[in-house]
Amino acid sequence: MSERERTWRAARELARALAQQVAARRAEALWLRDYPAAEPGDVGRVVVGVARDGLHRSVAVVNDLGALCTITLELRRQGGSTWRSFRGDQAGCERAATEIAQELSPVVSDDDDVGSVSDGSDGSDGSDGSDGSDDGDDGDGSDVAAPAPGLLDAGYAMLDGLDQHLAVPGGRWQLTLWGQAPPASGASISLVGGPHAWEHLVQVTADHAGVSVRVPGASMGTADLVQRAETVTALADALPGLLSGVRAAVDGRAMFRARGLTALGLAQHLCAALREHDELTNVFAQGGLDDGFPRRWPKAEVVQRQSAGSVPLVALEERPASASTDASGPTSAQGLAPCVVISIDGHEVKVCPAQAPERAHPLDELMPDLLARARRRAARLTPLHLEVDQRYEVLAPFGGCQPGQALRFLGRHADLRGDLLEYRFATLDGDGAQLTLVDGPDRHVLDELHRYLARAGR
Repeated sequence: MSERERTWRAARELARALAQQVAARRAEALWLRDYPAAEPGDVGRVVVGVARDGLHRSVAVVNDLGALCTITLELRRQGGSTWRSFRGDQAGCERAATEIAQELSPVVSDDDDVGSVSDGSDGSDGSDGSDGSDDGDDGDGSDVAAPAPGLLDAGYAMLDGLDQHLAVPGGRWQLTLWGQAPPASGASISLVGGPHAWEHLVQVTADHAGVSVRVPGASMGTADLVQRAETVTALADALPGLLSGVRAAVDGRAMFRARGLTALGLAQHLCAALREHDELTNVFAQGGLDDGFPRRWPKAEVVQRQSAGSVPLVALEERPASASTDASGPTSAQGLAPCVVISIDGHEVKVCPAQAPERAHPLDELMPDLLARARRRAARLTPLHLEVDQRYEVLAPFGGCQPGQALRFLGRHADLRGDLLEYRFATLDGDGAQLTLVDGPDRHVLDELHRYLARAGR
């Protein structure tokens, strides 16, 4: 038996022990559902739940984390959910399971029926058919409404629905829990692997009154689909629409990625031209085909990599062809083929699909001017271009230095807190005094360093 198989079996045995203890106290059937790790690095989980109100309600999760295990419990009461979480070794988790089982509900009386544990997940687990009203018992015999659905209910209901009804080639669905301290608690479901990978595609949040599930819009500029559920029945009724929304979002983003003109594509074309005509081997394009979809149009940039960091040369931003954008994002972008705005040192040019003649690249006519501007930008001295022991000539007065004076760059140094970066120089005439430029107070010099210093021979 492999180590992975051993830890997974241990997690499942622990979950079963927890479920058996809970079943003995709640006098109702519980189920176990396996979510084994699909790939190396994944976290396997066993979910303990109870079939109530037409939905498999999750009450606890046991994580398989190798040498350590984690038990996460969500207690739903009137007024909100309470979380309990324990992480430790196998023996510690076994002790915690007993304590957690005691928290789930009071011990039933001797004449109550004892519950059972099922390994199935199809609902045929011997549920006693209760409508959940026992969760609302306030201890004095009065009836109150059943607690609202919890985060685990919504998260795993969505995960199961996606696994069953929305298979994506090369990808798999993965749920992540975060927070565990309402109102910050939440869960997200990501599409992992394959060409359609999408992190945190589905967002689930919970508060005292219920859960909210958020799915991105299906085209650029469309609003997110947000479904609120304050009862378990409402959550079950909302699932088909939410699953349809996820399918539409995945399909919509695939169509968006197939558009002809992209900021990243133009950035890569510019990089190739710079390398070919200017022999700038250290220029690279960075960005994404669908970064920000569907809320923000993608951006890209061409950067020149130096030992101390990357210097931006060209900024590219997609915008809808017949709609303006502002800082808040697109205004009316549905169905529009985007244009790309290219910016170099404040000079902007807009490239749209209809501008390019058939079989010509959109940048062919603009390339000579763009290359000249990018070349001048790459040759401009910035703080990231400074080289230790290199000599620089002063072009304009600053910090007590005069034009024509020679300096040697000593290096970069951070202050004790790491907040401010210092650039230290030594004069090469007179007494060799040191000069320091500090990122912050001397930002006006550093931002326009090419106006104050020029590289000189060693």
